[in-house]
Amino acid sequence: MTIWHLLKIIGVALMLFLAYQSVGSLVKRLTPLSLFADPAVLASDLDDARVHFQPGGEACARDVAALMGEATARVVEAQGRPFNKEPIVVVYTSYGDYGRSNGYDDASISATARSGRVLLSPALCNEDRPKLKRVLTHELSHTHLFGWRGVIAERPPSWFSEGLAVLISDGGGAEGVDDKEARQALKDGFAIKVADKGIWRDFNSIPFEKEPKPKGEGADFFHYRQNLAFRQAGLFAAFLKREQPEAFAKLLTSLQDGADFDDAFKQAYGQSLGQEWLRFRDSVGG
Repeated sequence: MTIWHLLKIIGVALMLFLAYQSVGSLVKRLTPLSLFADPAVLASDLDDARVHFQPGGEACARDVAALMGEATARVVEAQGRPFNKEPIVVVYTSYGDYGRSNGYDDASISATARSGRVLLSPALCNEDRPKLKRVLTHELSHTHLFGWRGVIAERPPSWFSEGLAVLISDGGGAEGVDDKEARQALKDGFAIKVADKGIWRDFNSIPFEKEPKPKGEGADFFHYRQNLAFRQAGLFAAFLKREQPEAFAKLLTSLQDGADFDDAFKQAYGQSLGQEWLRFRDSVGG
């Protein structure tokens, strides 16, 4: 066997391995709703049939139902059209079931939105109860946007979908970092990377131009990093809306109709994303 043949064999093996890894990641994301159990089959004997809950979660589910009117109205007003399909919200009491169902196999995540369902961690009914309203609204924003785009449309860059959700929910998902701290991080060079394309595969893969520093010994750096990224994305989304509200509305409409983000942004704003990002950075001195 020649060196050339050996290299070809190694190359093919590497390609197969990478394909296996990609399929494995996809299966992990899809399995919870397709093979585990659709959360929508859980009980929903409340006045608001959109809210479902596991055994023991009825009291919290009633609190969620009481928030649904305001939360959905806020999302509809901000995104300019009604929900394509009524969202389903699921209140979990089991951390294990929640972790298996949220697509990340991680019960520490407050909530996720998947396939038109908003899945809420048991923590939001307990120690994180003060975050419930904002986190619920944040996830409903995702459900609204992706409910219109459909499953085959390319996803917008995650800085935009997360920034939009933070903006609409008044800081939901970014509670650990306020606007002032996020602006200071921008000035110090700890800024998220903003691009026309690119998906944050998980919360560990959120890209920064320069990695932020831990806040202190023993601090929860993972959640700080996520909150900082979300807060900066929210600030940029707010800037885009504040500076050119008509362009922002046009961008949202195009995205809801399934347009690619880069084309939709240029058509709405008349210039590149990079130019608007530089304007935003100049506005905060970063």
